[in-house]
Order: sequence, then structure tokens, then C-alpha cells
Amino acid sequence: MDTTEELNGTYFFDGMLNLSAGELAFWIVLDEARKQLGVSDIFSLALIIGGIPMVPTRGKLDAKRTTPNTSPLSVAMRVLIRHRLNSQWKSPTWKTMLNGQWAKTSSLGGLIGRWLPWLGVIITAYDVIMITRNSIWRFNLIVKPEHRV
Repeated sequence: MDTTEELNGTYFFDGMLNLSAGELAFWIVLDEARKQLGVSDIFSLALIIGGIPMVPTRGKLDAKRTTPNTSPLSVAMRVLIRHRLNSQWKSPTWKTMLNGQWAKTSSLGGLIGRWLPWLGVIITAYDVIMITRNSIWRFNLIVKPEHRV
């Protein structure tokens, strides 16, 4: 038998016997995730976690509108890139994105530090889309027509 096939209404996949269509779908998703995930996902997870505001800050001028803490990524970027911009630029933070607003900063390091976690979100979203697409395609290729998604 091949690694994946159908016999008497049950499916075989990667050495597992007598799988239902739902169980087959589950194992295909896990296999596609294993293929898709790699070093870039560790990097994207680090960017997302690094963007969580957990570093205490000194008092801010508008405490009602600002997040009480800052992220390690923003702190690191502000230390590495000390350049100040001539005007305030809009940038996303977790709190402002949930409120549908943008935060403003004149620090180039802070601006970069606020955008980097969203790069991690984009990489993660791409991986989820690819895993889903490949899993559905592979599942539909294997199963009987009445089990297709």
C-alpha cells in the first residue's frame, strides 16, 4: 500500500490504518504544518512576543490614551536607533490597533520597534493560509468525491 489511499471506506495515511475522513484531514493538516513551519516562524513568534508591552516606563503625558508599558522590541530599537524625526509619524501598537487608531512618535527607533511585530503577524498569517490551502488541496486529492471539502 502507498502512504495514502482509500480501502473499504476507510483511509490509510503515513502508516496509520482505518482512518475516517475527519481523522485523515487532521493528520494531513499536521503534516502540512510540519512541512511549512521552520526558522522564519520562530523569528515571527519572537517579533510578536517582543512587541508585547511588558517593560515599565516612566510616566506618560496622556495616560488615558497610551499603553502603560512599552515593548522590549521598542526599547531595543530606541537604544540602537537614536535618530529623531522632524515630525510625528503614525505607527500601530496592540492597544491602538484594537481601538482602530494609530499612535504617533518622532523616534525612528520607536517607529521601527512598533512595526516589527506586525511583520511577525504577516509571516504567521501567510503560514496559516498556506497550511490551510495545501491541506484542503491534498485532502481533496485523496478522498472520495463525497468527502471532499
